[in-house]
Amino acid sequence: MLHSKKAAHSLSFVVVGGSISGLACAYTLSKAGHKVTVLEKGDGKNGSWECGVRAPPNMTRILNDWGLQDVIEKVGVKASATVFRAAASLEKVGVIQYHPQIMDALRADLWYMPYGQLWTELYKIAVEAGAKVRFNSRVVDIDPETPTVTLASGEELRPDLVIGADGSDGIVRRVVVEEESSGTPDRLITFSTFIPTQLIRQDKELEYLVHGDPDWNIWLADGCCIHGHLTRCREFYTLVLVVPADVENFNPNWDDHYAPEDLNLDLSKFHPSLRRLFNLAHSVIPTKYVVHEPFSNIVHDDSKVLLVGDAAQTTPPQFHHSYSMGIEAAATLGNLFSRLRNAEQADTLVTAYEEIRQPRITHTFRSEHGRYQFITFHDGPEQQMRDAGLKVALENSLLDWDDADEEFLRDVWEDYIAMFNYDASEAVDDWWTMWGSMM
Repeated sequence: MLHSKKAAHSLSFVVVGGSISGLACAYTLSKAGHKVTVLEKGDGKNGSWECGVRAPPNMTRILNDWGLQDVIEKVGVKASATVFRAAASLEKVGVIQYHPQIMDALRADLWYMPYGQLWTELYKIAVEAGAKVRFNSRVVDIDPETPTVTLASGEELRPDLVIGADGSDGIVRRVVVEEESSGTPDRLITFSTFIPTQLIRQDKELEYLVHGDPDWNIWLADGCCIHGHLTRCREFYTLVLVVPADVENFNPNWDDHYAPEDLNLDLSKFHPSLRRLFNLAHSVIPTKYVVHEPFSNIVHDDSKVLLVGDAAQTTPPQFHHSYSMGIEAAATLGNLFSRLRNAEQADTLVTAYEEIRQPRITHTFRSEHGRYQFITFHDGPEQQMRDAGLKVALENSLLDWDDADEEFLRDVWEDYIAMFNYDASEAVDDWWTMWGSMM
């Protein structure tokens, strides 16, 4: 729940990056009574991007608390299941059903919604709460001790605190975790795009994607995969290819756009209909996945600069929690800094943020990276074991809830529940109960 209390003492924040994470932080900190300026290097036209965001229950609950439930239900698509398919034949090989009984217990559903719409709504509520968002404002230097933020224009800003929401290859991460290695680029590149469903309906072999239940389809191939789902009231289909490509040609960000025919991807492992589907796309964004172990810190030693979202973590692109972690971080910061009584407490609250978020980031990395490996196994013993487990999942998916095997449900859902049931504000409340009286 959004902490409605306003801080007794107001700080100034500069958020570097007008991303989903950055705007979410601007909203919660402005609501908590602080002065927030967001610096975005782009022109603010993110609202046109229709590629889908997966909003799991831990994220949806927060967005609902922020008053966005009506928007989610209006433009989003509620997920019904994850369906695993053989890439070459399209045969259904496994299903994880999002049983209403489980989702009700989680107090929220998993939704697919367009990135641009979510970005636009967060921009609106952040500005309404008092945040200032400056576009075409590229940050070129940060002094973490002062702190001072320098723009390409030469302008300098001196806030009390700086938040890095500028992604995995942004300037703020390099300031905060400068001693860390550069990470290891994965052998696969993620290519994200979206396709109007009116085009998909014209292909008989692809009609199943737009009719019936709104599944998250994952087509499994040897060492790679394609996954996708509906978004924006079923008007668009988000398609994500996780396939081999020359990693030197691509960046770990969302800055570059290509036409499908310019990428020369080898999609021979996939059914011809999937190749046709990809070729319906107008523009494709490649993202390199650079694998890091969770960082030893997400706050600079001087406690004036901290990281959120992709800047703070290394989860696979376009996956379950690619966006939820930034939303959780925003909820955490808003709750913590709504309790600020004087300037001297700021360092303690920044430290609290790191103590609260680090275990969650580590758990999420292990879970997400494990699932990423699961859907990109090369043919062999691990793949055979995976497929055998998916076959059991498919058989159980045909059963009613009351008939499903309890042990099977526990095995399938144990990690999902641990991830989906996390409550960011509750984590702050728990920390405050333990340590707040000492401040």
